[in-house]
Amino acid sequence: MRPPNHSLLIFAIVLVIAGYTQSSPQEGLITVMNYPSDQYEPEINLDAHKSGDVEIYRVRIPEEGYLIVFYHDYSGKIKNYHSYKFDTINYNEGFYSWQNDTTFTLKLFNRETEIEWSVELGIRRGYTYMNLID
Repeated sequence: MRPPNHSLLIFAIVLVIAGYTQSSPQEGLITVMNYPSDQYEPEINLDAHKSGDVEIYRVRIPEEGYLIVFYHDYSGKIKNYHSYKFDTINYNEGFYSWQNDTTFTLKLFNRETEIEWSVELGIRRGYTYMNLID
C-alpha cells in the first residue's frame, strides 16, 4: 500500500480554502454621495458594477433622504435594486456586509455626531425588503 500523497492533499485543501474565500460575503465602507436636487435618481450603469456592490445617495426628491442601490447577479445578469430611507439626519458614511447571496446589513453613520442607523436589506422573490436592526 502506498503512503498518501501529501502534496495532493495540501493542493486539495488550498482549493477548498480558495473557493471558500471567493464566495465569502463582501463588505466595505462607502461614502454617502450627494445627488443633485434637480434630478430624480442617479443614472445606473450596470456595466460598471459587479454583484455585491452597494451605493448610497443623499437625495431630495420626492423627500429628503437616502437612496440605497445594491447590485445582484440575477440569472447571469447584474440587476440593480433600490431602497429608500426618508430622513433629514446627515449621514456621511455607510458600512455594508453581505451575509449571504441575497441579504446584507447596512449601517449609516455620521462620525462627528456618532448618530447611526442600521438595517438589513435583501431580495425576496425578486423584490427588495428592509428590516430595521435595533
